[in-house]
Amino acid sequence: MSLAELVRPLRRGLGSLRTRVRGLMLVLGAGRLAIFLGAALALLFGLDYVLRLPLSVRAVLLLMLLLGAGTVIVRNLLRPLLRKLPDETLAASVERAHPRLNDRLRSSLAFASAADDPENEDSRELMRAVVEETVREVATIPFRRVAAGRIPARWAAAAGAVALLVGTAAVARADLARIFVQRSLLLREISWPRRTVLVVEGMEPGVSRRVTLGHETTLRVRAEGSVPDRVRFTFWETTAGPGRADEIDLTPSADDPSLFAFTLKVYSSYRFTVTGGDDDRAENYGIEALTPPSVLGIEMEATYPDYLARPPAKLEGGGQRIPQGTKLKVRVRTNLPLREASAVLGTEEPRPMELLEPDLAVLDVVAEKNLRYALRLVGTNGEENDPGADTFLLQVVQDQPPSIRVRTPAAQSEYLEGGIVLVAFSAQDDYRVESVTLRYRVNEESPRSVKAGESGGDAIRALVPAARTGTELHGIFAIDLARLLREDGKLIDKGDKLTYTLEALDSGGKTRETRSQQRIDVVGDEELAQILQARQQELRETVRRADGRARETGEKLTLARDVSDVPQEFRHANDLAQASQGRVLEQLETLAARVGTVVNLYVFNRLDDRSAAEQILPFYERHLLAPSDAGALPFRGELYRELWVAFVEKRIRLGDAQMKLLEMAFLADDLATDEGPRTYRALGRAGSAADSAERGTALAEADAALRTILAGLEKLERLMREWESYEGVISWFKGLKETEQGIVDELRKEKK
Repeated sequence: MSLAELVRPLRRGLGSLRTRVRGLMLVLGAGRLAIFLGAALALLFGLDYVLRLPLSVRAVLLLMLLLGAGTVIVRNLLRPLLRKLPDETLAASVERAHPRLNDRLRSSLAFASAADDPENEDSRELMRAVVEETVREVATIPFRRVAAGRIPARWAAAAGAVALLVGTAAVARADLARIFVQRSLLLREISWPRRTVLVVEGMEPGVSRRVTLGHETTLRVRAEGSVPDRVRFTFWETTAGPGRADEIDLTPSADDPSLFAFTLKVYSSYRFTVTGGDDDRAENYGIEALTPPSVLGIEMEATYPDYLARPPAKLEGGGQRIPQGTKLKVRVRTNLPLREASAVLGTEEPRPMELLEPDLAVLDVVAEKNLRYALRLVGTNGEENDPGADTFLLQVVQDQPPSIRVRTPAAQSEYLEGGIVLVAFSAQDDYRVESVTLRYRVNEESPRSVKAGESGGDAIRALVPAARTGTELHGIFAIDLARLLREDGKLIDKGDKLTYTLEALDSGGKTRETRSQQRIDVVGDEELAQILQARQQELRETVRRADGRARETGEKLTLARDVSDVPQEFRHANDLAQASQGRVLEQLETLAARVGTVVNLYVFNRLDDRSAAEQILPFYERHLLAPSDAGALPFRGELYRELWVAFVEKRIRLGDAQMKLLEMAFLADDLATDEGPRTYRALGRAGSAADSAERGTALAEADAALRTILAGLEKLERLMREWESYEGVISWFKGLKETEQGIVDELRKEKK
């Protein structure tokens, strides 16, 4: 056997070692390439995902990736795999791994190659012996193990781990992996999904939200994904364009960190964008300002409750004073067609209104109590009015009980048993006085009643039918004491007491009586004469005080005239004169009232002829039934003037004392209602006069009026002195009794 055949096993072993070495080089190079690609792709993914790299940068990075991969392939795959591995090199590796071979493996290979060389001088037997020994020893050595696989295995494991991580991540986020491949490897223009996505709740880009002009709208921006620390809200009027935009930075809500809210007062139509985090899309949203509907006019058809006896009426305006129980049909006319309308009545739920026409809404209401109602109007495009601006008040006037007042006589009066008492009343109601009833009793007897307009027999009757004036009812009850009977059938006599009240009934069924009972004491001649004497003394004192006040005013007026050229001193003196004249007015009014009380109380007790009562009554009826302001005296100068003229013309017959009283009453009323106020007004004009001429004219008028007052008071004193003395009054009463029976007979005949 030749040496070449002997070393064949050695060459086969070295060939297997060569194959293993190349395989390990391949594994090592592939592992390094895989790790490089994994790391590079991960780095490229991270950079692009975080920085959103533009196409040009992505192209450069891809080129760098390819160059790097090529370098790794050349250095770690091509070069190692293409490098020659001769048997001698492999044998040296084996010998290094097995030092006991002591270079014999390479020597055996060299001997086999030089065996046929004729120039080789080595002993063939020695070469064969070395080769055979080497073959026997190498037979126990595994050549493949000479090439250690630990390092390639580690690189392979690391490459596997990298591949596993990258593969797992790619599978887990296949959407991101696809985007990465298209963006970074295929260089396509495709966007990454955003970490932050801003959504304007309730709105879509390009679709405007409709908001009524002047109202507020809240824009709610929801951040999905990564929540930024702020969101920029950019808005501009549609007529101005984005170049004139306003910007506001919104911060997260305290209750919801992912919510950014902003309340915008809408004064115009707007466009706006929101950006924040990596959401820079700046999509265009819109707000369209709508003209709100408004109330052009409100008309109400009022149907009043039955107790008012009033026909239906049309009322203009949303705020009204309405009687309780009135049914209202409220018609609201608007400037725009409506989609819906409703009314909020007080604290109730909104009540829908019927749309009779696109711009006409109707609501039915029954007014039972004060009601504040607000109109909510919605136009066809969703525009809304401000209900607070279209709020109206229905003031419901509740039906109050009527008021009733006795205008004459006084609360306590004295009359002779043959006198005639006139009970003049005035009743008022917020709507209508239905009737007035006189309720009376004699002493402690059972109460009786007479309704105004009805007859109470010969003793009590209404002199004229009840006369209405608006919401007032005036009337007179005439009580003839000469015909009023007690329960025992006897006529009332001196010492008896007649108490009475008046009760008013309104159209709603409510009643009210006079606050206190009125009382009439039936007295005799002497007692009435004493009362008359007391009245005389009161009148004298009142005249004296009025005269003193008037003279005091005259002194102040003289002082004002003397300093009229010094404006400051004049104004002070004139103010004093005017204040003094005010006190004169008080005394004159007191005097007129007291004289009138004497006249009103005793004229029907002091008739020379009882039949004159029927002649005097028409004068009283006219003045007692005439409308008057609350608190006004029922008898004033016109009545006394008419009585005086009737006396002069001999249409009625009165005693001298009565005529003196009438003359005094007429004069006192004239002073209180004419001359006293005229003096006061003249002093006022003098104080505000612009020049001395005007001031002098006013002072002259005040002086003339004051002189008239002084003259009138002097005349009153004279008339009082001429008035019948106490003894004359007594004889006057006695003469009245002598004719009493004749008057009674005349009245009975008249009744028949």
